[in-house]
Amino acid sequence: MRNIEFVADRSDWPRLMDFGKWVTAAEPQLKWKPGAFMEAYNTNRAEANARVVDDDQVAIAITQLSAAGDWSGTASQLLATINPSGERGYPTAANKLKQRLVELKPNLAATGVPVEFCRQGSASNKIICIRKRVPQVAA
Repeated sequence: MRNIEFVADRSDWPRLMDFGKWVTAAEPQLKWKPGAFMEAYNTNRAEANARVVDDDQVAIAITQLSAAGDWSGTASQLLATINPSGERGYPTAANKLKQRLVELKPNLAATGVPVEFCRQGSASNKIICIRKRVPQVAA
């Protein structure tokens, strides 16, 4: 705890920031190189996000769609785009697809696939915007 005041602020602290600061402050006593904890933590987080995206049928389809370029439309249009033949394993209704995207949004964003929910036009139609995949740079 005596080292806690010397821990520099970072933009990538874990959700439990105090936990990250405490372990970082303890690195010298643990005989770890400076920054080892956050490096390992961020690597594990990136691997977890990639695993979720790689193991989810909807996330795979969204990633492939994003690789082709920007896409926007309603949840119904997106469902028809990613599952035109009605295969099993995909959500069966547009509202279920939107709910799944809300759950996957942080994982997709962490792997370079931004998904946004917005309103468009004079009728304020609910639109899903999927942006072209942003290549991830190794840290």
